[in-house]
Amino acid sequence: MAQQPLIDTVGDHPQKLRDFTTVWSEMKDLMVKYNCLSLGEGATNVMPPEFLIEAMNKAMRDGHNQYNRTFGVVPLVKKVAEKYGAILGKEIDPMNEVLVSLGANASLCAFVNAYSNKGDNVVSFEPMFPMYLDHAEFSGGKLEGVPLNLEDGVWKFDPAVLRA
Repeated sequence: MAQQPLIDTVGDHPQKLRDFTTVWSEMKDLMVKYNCLSLGEGATNVMPPEFLIEAMNKAMRDGHNQYNRTFGVVPLVKKVAEKYGAILGKEIDPMNEVLVSLGANASLCAFVNAYSNKGDNVVSFEPMFPMYLDHAEFSGGKLEGVPLNLEDGVWKFDPAVLRA
């Protein structure tokens, strides 16, 4: 039996989540079934090696035990600006033009919120990562799905649907 899609659709447009099964819960079940290491949630099922525990303890004793700047630790954003400024041949303002986030999901959320306002359409290919729905909703936008179709082993989309 084919699994039901996560999103109810009207035509090609997603309307709401059909259920609340997440990729994380499915992967956790598989991790248990096959006794494997999971790096997907940012919380592994094994303790870090002793040298890393010691380094974390030293960092905390040295005062690195508070929340970081939301847009990235200052020495890191300065280094990123320096490195990519040289590559791009221009000066990059590390405090206003560089974002270092807690993973791709946080970066994507920041991007959607920077470019989407209440009432805007946010377009994504389907199938999509369920968090895209959350990002669009959080920004006040409406997610519009463009389905990908498997044709002769290649994922394709209809450009007319994307334009619409």
